[in-house]
Amino acid sequence: MQARNMLAAVATGINCSTGMSSLIRKEIVEKAGGLQTFAKYLGEDYFLAQECVQQ
Repeated sequence: MQARNMLAAVATGINCSTGMSSLIRKEIVEKAGGLQTFAKYLGEDYFLAQECVQQ
């Protein structure tokens, strides 16, 4: 199910990230405010990915 959702998101141009398989450079995370900034969110991987895309 997850693979199908990811393929559909990529095909339609939607930025989609699965937190358990994300690799983000430490410098980018720190530039985005660090992990503490996103700790308040249940879907922190989503919000972190959105912030990194905007960087």
